[in-house]
Amino acid sequence: MYISILLSLLITTIQSYPWDHSATVEECIKKEELVESTLKIYQYLQHPMVPSDDDDYNKFYGCYWKSIGLLDKFGNVDIEKIDNFFANYRGIQIPKNNREEAIEKCKNFHGGTCGQKAVKTYNCINLYFSELGLLKS
Repeated sequence: MYISILLSLLITTIQSYPWDHSATVEECIKKEELVESTLKIYQYLQHPMVPSDDDDYNKFYGCYWKSIGLLDKFGNVDIEKIDNFFANYRGIQIPKNNREEAIEKCKNFHGGTCGQKAVKTYNCINLYFSELGLLKS
């Protein structure tokens, strides 16, 4: 019974996934050997703020951002691709000037892993958009 509830929850979470990169998500989960964390990863993907101290999620998110081109192979932020990624974010049109301000403010996290950099950049941009009242709670 527990397995059927867990499977049902996972399917519901996957169906409400905000971006059309689910194949990439699955590839990174397998590549980083995080199959046991699959449900947690999909749940985090639903939220605009995610914990930066979760090692599994950091490994996943570094792989994910590299796979969709937001980070290059050296872990550097691709500003143009991040701008495009956040243009129509979570079904909300984010004005170009707000995206540029957020990216400028959030692009320079140093130290740690690529995953930590990706998570911190993501959280910073989301926080900025939230402060401007651009994101729904």
